[in-house]
Amino acid sequence: LKRKVALRGEDCMSKTCEYMNKEVYNGVDRAGRILVKMIEIVGMQRLEPLWNLKLLIETIPLPFTNIICDKFLWWFNNIIPHPLTPELRSLGTEFEHHLLMELSEYSPGEVDRLRGALDEFVATRPAGSIKYEVLEGKPANRANLWRFVVAPAFRTYCIGVGLPGLSIDYALPKNFREYPTLPEEQYPINKRWVYSHFGCNVYHEDLVFEPQVDVEHAKHDIKHAVEGTGGRLPAEHGHGTEYKAPKAMQDRWKKSDPLNVMNPGVGGTSSYKDYADRPCHQCK
Repeated sequence: LKRKVALRGEDCMSKTCEYMNKEVYNGVDRAGRILVKMIEIVGMQRLEPLWNLKLLIETIPLPFTNIICDKFLWWFNNIIPHPLTPELRSLGTEFEHHLLMELSEYSPGEVDRLRGALDEFVATRPAGSIKYEVLEGKPANRANLWRFVVAPAFRTYCIGVGLPGLSIDYALPKNFREYPTLPEEQYPINKRWVYSHFGCNVYHEDLVFEPQVDVEHAKHDIKHAVEGTGGRLPAEHGHGTEYKAPKAMQDRWKKSDPLNVMNPGVGGTSSYKDYADRPCHQCK
């Protein structure tokens, strides 16, 4: 599908192509409807002050302030009418894997060529194994928002069900066809929300663990598991201060920022000036 439709050629290519599994669809249904409706009503720019207020409340050092906003989102989510069309909802419950493909007319006749390529691909598969729905206008915008709200909906979901969660992103080799095997015996997983930028093999995975799992330990073992398949974790969002970067990457950072003033502590490097192992006032 990627080669024959989404990336068929320079004059026949989808604008965006986003994958999500059924766990993502179900999770957003339980925790993200309210976010879709809020964005639709107030717009992204006017939503920003409300979101910043939520973040501020979560920093107040009082009991339950770090979860109360998501609890309210969880409690009120199911009173919001379902934003997707009945046809999409039917596909969401019928299939395990979903693809959201946006088509645009970057060259004359490009949308028609993409539709034709998609129909050709569907015709080569067993009847009923692939179905699609064409959307325009508000229904299409709502479908895109369904994918957009996955990350915040995941936090709301975990707080709502009272289970620990971990969000990761990783890249897999181009010929990789399966989800990477994770150490589930050691870290039991309740749900695997898998979604990806379909054209570039970058995956986002939101893991809902069983209550006894130590997430801090789990994330490093999961990193090793993904990299053991030939993948890379993290991929799109960088190492931050959570993951140790490979030595070659650390050396490249040190060469471009020899004083360590741009991103101190990133990727397991020193947090101190000149990459010292202790504060400069303690150096001799």
